[in-house]
Amino acid sequence: MLKERQVEVKSAQAGQAFDLGHDTVLKILYAFNGIQTPVGTTDINDMSLIMRLEHGQHKHLFTGDLNRAIGGYLADHPQEIAADVLKMPHHGTEGVAPNQFFEQVGAKYALVPSPSGLWCSDRSSRIRTWFSQHKTPVFVNGFSGHVRVEDYGDQLKIVAEKDYNPDGCT
Repeated sequence: MLKERQVEVKSAQAGQAFDLGHDTVLKILYAFNGIQTPVGTTDINDMSLIMRLEHGQHKHLFTGDLNRAIGGYLADHPQEIAADVLKMPHHGTEGVAPNQFFEQVGAKYALVPSPSGLWCSDRSSRIRTWFSQHKTPVFVNGFSGHVRVEDYGDQLKIVAEKDYNPDGCT
């Protein structure tokens, strides 16, 4: 369909960087095809692009649906995954990257695209516990609604549609 409409399609490659202006760069850190990976064949979730947006002093890590296999590899080979803001992989549910991955990222804030019921379920228990123990503010859109990250280059501001409640599951 894209060819019929003459839409140019390009493959994403690790190492690509896009200068967006205003001291902002988007980098593709990892792009795995699910077959030729450092951990063997993976499922479709581990084909998510791992990207980092850099603006001024801050780094934002976008992980798609990153799972345990590639997440474990990245934890053991943590080049460039440190970030101030983490878009939580795989909706914060089990099967997600190991805790060591989160340690290597060292995020000051985590954003979770998840309904409240899923985030409060047993499937997210390990991840909820890890971020609570590390006192990292977590914004789950099932509780917080729309969440906006305002990055001024030298400071970050997280603006949630609804008040942030770190104990929303209790």
